[in-house]
Amino acid sequence: MQNLLAIGAGGAIGAIIRYGIAVGTATFISLNNGFPLGTFLANMLGAFVMGFLYQTYLQTTVQNDAIRLFLTTGLLGALTTFSTFALEAVNLYRAGNGGMALFYLLISNICGVLVLWGGIQLARG
Repeated sequence: MQNLLAIGAGGAIGAIIRYGIAVGTATFISLNNGFPLGTFLANMLGAFVMGFLYQTYLQTTVQNDAIRLFLTTGLLGALTTFSTFALEAVNLYRAGNGGMALFYLLISNICGVLVLWGGIQLARG
């Protein structure tokens, strides 16, 4: 039960952060080309934080499963919004923007791996 509560609490916080990024991005940055920048930024932030936390904290320090699940499955799982990412890619394709859908899929995955690696490298010092 403790693990479920940890995941739920982390998920609630991650979802609120993700919403804040989406609203903040839409408020302050207007691309006018349909590219889902808010979700992209949330995914990149989540990937970076996951890499950093894994290297500095999760791999070596955390012994408590509830804390690990709070941070990974809950907080970062809700923040990175993969299901939203997939839906937006499909919607771009269905709207006749196949090129933008492919670009979004490629750049999100390539950059996600790179920023996760960057988080690990920063944590290593």
